[in-house]
This record gives sequence, C-alpha cells and structure tokens, in this order.
Amino acid sequence: MLTISELADLAGVTPRAIRHYHRIGVLPEPPRRANGYRTYGPADLIRLTRIRRMQDVGLSLAEIGRLVGEPAAGDTRAALLALDAELARRQDELAERRAAIAAVLAGPGDLALPAELAVLLDRAAALGLPPAAIAVERDALALLVALYPDRLPRLVALYTEALGDRRMVELGLRFTALADTPADDPSVDAVATELAEALRDRAGPGPAGDWRVDVMATHLQEALSAAQQRCAELIGKELG
Repeated sequence: MLTISELADLAGVTPRAIRHYHRIGVLPEPPRRANGYRTYGPADLIRLTRIRRMQDVGLSLAEIGRLVGEPAAGDTRAALLALDAELARRQDELAERRAAIAAVLAGPGDLALPAELAVLLDRAAALGLPPAAIAVERDALALLVALYPDRLPRLVALYTEALGDRRMVELGLRFTALADTPADDPSVDAVATELAEALRDRAGPGPAGDWRVDVMATHLQEALSAAQQRCAELIGKELG
C-alpha cells in the first residue's frame, strides 16, 4: 500500500493535485487506515497515471472524469479527435494573429492605424509636422477609419495624394501653426476656406461633407486648440 506522497512521486504529480482530483471526483477517495491516513494501491496508481496522460494531451478534467473510469475505446477516440480539431482551429487562429503582428512589426509598429496609413503617417512626420501635430493626425485618421471602414482604400489613396501635393502639405502645416493663433484671428478663416476647397477637390464624386469633418472636430476637440477647433468647424460648414 502507498501513502499519498509515495503515490504522487510514482505518478509524477503533487499530493495537492491528488487531493484536488478527490474533491472533483476524478480519482475516488481510497480507504483510510486506523490513524486516518489514506492508503493507495496499484489500481489507484494506474488510474492516476492515466489521468496525468490525459491532461498531458490537453483533455479537460470534465472530459477526463467522463472517460477515466471504464470508457469505451470509441469514446476516448472521439474525445481525442474533437480535441485535435479544436487544437487545429487554435493553431490557425494563432497563425493569423502572428501574421497580423508580423505586418505591424514590418511597418512603423503603430497599432492605432492600419499598416497602410501608419506608413503614410511616418511620411508626414518626415515632411516636418511636429510630434503634437502627428498625434492629432493619427487620431483623425483613426476616426476616419472607424467612421468609414469601407472607405479605407479611398482614404489611403487620398492621403497618399495629399502627401505628394505641395499645397496640401503647406495647408497642413498652416493648420498646425493655428495652435498658437487666437481663435478670432483672420488667418483661421483663410486656412479654413483654402482647406475646404482643397478637400472638396480631392473628395471625389458625391458630397465632400460625407467625410464629416465636423464630427471629427467634435471628437478631437481636446487635442485641438481653440483656433484649430474653429477652423475645423468652418471647414465642416463649407463642405456641408
């Protein structure tokens, strides 16, 4: 006869694990000696070894409890086939997640934006936009993607064209400069008018206001100065 510690050593588990198996009914409680200690025999060792092997292949304790007594061979095979299918599904899911991570790591590593836009935002930074402006630009692009997920290819095309357009780059820098400008300064109106005109030219067929600059301005108001907020509101009105 074996003590719980001896059984645990032979089966490669801990006494605590054995007590847990007793509590959940996977391993029946053995008889006790007169002194109150549990005593185990060969059958307990065989059953415990089987439980450990089942856990090693990934079966849950609930499944093990159903199979470990006197299971039919077909039941065990069906459980293993189901487990194998689940592991294959998880493997595919992990492969997709790793591919997504690889795509991010291959670019700027910006999780706020799709990789195509993150690359373009890096180009914008290289053109001289300060970090604060890049942060606002990132939020604006993220909002556009959230508001118009089906327009991502169009947004990428527009942003690519804008970065290659000297006038748009200059207007972007002028909008950034409004951070230090009083909200009632005449330059705010001028920048708004020119930006609205430029955005209308680039919006393509349909109302330019479909891009909802006013909604973006509302969501970004904490990141924008009073002058930039007013400029965005004026652009929204002109495009509406």
